[in-house]
Amino acid sequence: MKKAVFIISVIAVLASGLDSCKSKGEPNAQDKLVIAVDPTHNATSCLDWDGSYTGTIPCADCPGISVKITLNLDETYQLCYQYLERGDSAYSASGKFIWDDAGSMITLDCKDWSPYYLVGENRLIQLDMEGKPITGELADMYELEKSTD
Repeated sequence: MKKAVFIISVIAVLASGLDSCKSKGEPNAQDKLVIAVDPTHNATSCLDWDGSYTGTIPCADCPGISVKITLNLDETYQLCYQYLERGDSAYSASGKFIWDDAGSMITLDCKDWSPYYLVGENRLIQLDMEGKPITGELADMYELEKSTD
């Protein structure tokens, strides 16, 4: 009986000792997984975003629309849409663009509409009219690649 009381006492002392080793102020393993995000680390400050971007986006009634957008460091742009196999069917605009608060998306101030683009490494990704990613099987065709010239 004395042996059983001794063993229970040792277990109780060890359990309380282990519990006291835990510091109440230290974060647990899950708390350490929180990643700090630096709000200054975005496309505006970290990418070489100025330059010309080209690509061909889908068109409902023609083979596609050739797009060229030039972004300038003074936050101005030139845009040209050329409808393929439609002769002189082209749309061009120029003006200012505006960065979103996160510094990752731009909005062009076109007269007829305000297109949104996500700015990535050497690419612009056209977004829908609400500034959300275009989905579906043609979604990849809305990416414009940065020209090297």
